Amino acid sequence: MIKANMQKLFCCAAVCFIFFNSCQNKSDKRIKKGSSMVTPAGLAPNYNYTIDAPENWIVIDTVLNWLRVRFIKHPPYLTDDKPMVNVIVVLMDTDDIDLFTQRNIDYLSENTEGAELQERGKFNASKIEARWFTYRRAQNGIERDMINYIIPLKGFAYMITCGTNKGAMIKYRSVFDKIAKSFKG
Repeated sequence: MIKANMQKLFCCAAVCFIFFNSCQNKSDKRIKKGSSMVTPAGLAPNYNYTIDAPENWIVIDTVLNWLRVRFIKHPPYLTDDKPMVNVIVVLMDTDDIDLFTQRNIDYLSENTEGAELQERGKFNASKIEARWFTYRRAQNGIERDMINYIIPLKGFAYMITCGTNKGAMIKYRSVFDKIAKSFKG
């Protein structure tokens, strides 16, 4: 069951990466959305969260395969580094954020060829103890430096995945950290 859920999660994330550059719908920098979607467990995720986007970045809310995704797309002048951000909300199968994070790392390592875990740590987002981990992976033949932020809230994980072309993470890490820390659930 856990492996099947993780496969769906990472398949959706892969679809998100591909879809990311084709989205054109603009919205406000600070987004609040509601949802009537209910999980099989009968719990409804809180889509009334907010997250701050950097100036001139475009926020796009969409649904892919019944999964609500928020993209934060870079402005056109940053195309060389291709920084990207997406947010998904998933039901946690445990209350233990460290176990949930480790399961995500394990799944990534087992199912994403060439993925190399680099670092991991803790941070706070709106007084919520959260986790992050960095890794490198090939995406469509291009090396990407990635960071995944996991913010647990009321049985759900708000997963913020950010990435850049190889070598550009150092330029964007503080931007990505600021986005993740701006989360309010």
